[in-house]
Amino acid sequence: MCANGSIAAVKAAWSGSAMLWLLPSQPRTFAAGVDSGLSGVELGSFLIKRVVGELKAEFPGIETFCTLSPIPRFRRWLQMNAAGVEAMLPQELADSTRQLLVDTSAHAASKESAPLGQLLLDATMSTQWMSDPVLTKALQAPLMTLCARYLVAVRREGLAFDPVANFHLRNGACIYRINWLANTTERGNHESCAMMVNYNYLQEYVESNNQAYLFNGRIAVHGANPLLARVVADAQLGEESVFIV
Repeated sequence: MCANGSIAAVKAAWSGSAMLWLLPSQPRTFAAGVDSGLSGVELGSFLIKRVVGELKAEFPGIETFCTLSPIPRFRRWLQMNAAGVEAMLPQELADSTRQLLVDTSAHAASKESAPLGQLLLDATMSTQWMSDPVLTKALQAPLMTLCARYLVAVRREGLAFDPVANFHLRNGACIYRINWLANTTERGNHESCAMMVNYNYLQEYVESNNQAYLFNGRIAVHGANPLLARVVADAQLGEESVFIV
């Protein structure tokens, strides 16, 4: 999204629909490109406007622009908060996840008293867990819920803790959707338990989203996503912190 090659790639990816997904062909390169621009919102804003302008000129039917972005600090946050994440999940989900992880552990007795966050970290330590369909299905709800909580609620100096989230939110995007098993590489697993996120640049809201975030630290969330809406409600995040577009 931040280089001529990326512009060409997303042009090629368009299939004629009203929504264009800005899909990086190499998540690792894409992540590095985003991180390198995080310190300069002016540069990021310029690049995004350039991409959108070029694409709209060539494909007038495009109405919505989404990214597919990494979540580089999710696992780090999970490690830092392993003892407390259980309280961030619905009780029934937390209990069922704990039971499954203890039952499937090679050292079940020693795991019974471990924090749920640590059990999740241990279960996803390598990419092998993705080849187990039962485990993959069982981990989807708790990890996606925690990831949503991380994106909408975890802050540093009033802004998003995640650097890629901060980049897109400060440039006027909203959090659109978390994608399960979207980056199954070792790096994707190490950074975000294989999840990625879509940021949606809704043109009519870009300026107001940008101002709400930079001036008041308010994060825009897309209203069509039930997971995000539920997490916002469960975390009791008021409109002074998160708002729906």
